[in-house]
Amino acid sequence: MAETDKLLKKEVVGRLACGEGSNIYVVPISYVYDGEYIYCHTHEGLKVEIMRRQPKVCFEVDHLRDMANWQSAVVFGTFEELADPAPRSHALKSSTNASSRCLPAKRPTSRPTGHFLPKNSTG
Repeated sequence: MAETDKLLKKEVVGRLACGEGSNIYVVPISYVYDGEYIYCHTHEGLKVEIMRRQPKVCFEVDHLRDMANWQSAVVFGTFEELADPAPRSHALKSSTNASSRCLPAKRPTSRPTGHFLPKNSTG
């Protein structure tokens, strides 16, 4: 998983897939990877509703240098919403520090914050 870890740490936007029944939902999302968990911070909406009911997720990230030179990684995990103040604070601080490299950081604390532990990966 060393190549997957390097790619997850380098990038800041990936695609989160969640679903229930025969419906699959995939959305781009900003994230931070701390070497153990992938942290996401988002608005209330369909993906959060789905993940609360069915927490199994898939996450894809890629880096494209050109059409002949690219990398991608796919990881599977279980979504866990962070309501407890200590882990939530850690996640928010991590995501603000990492995403400020190339994304504007505006983080209202009323948004759902969650993470998942990657279990299996391909890359």
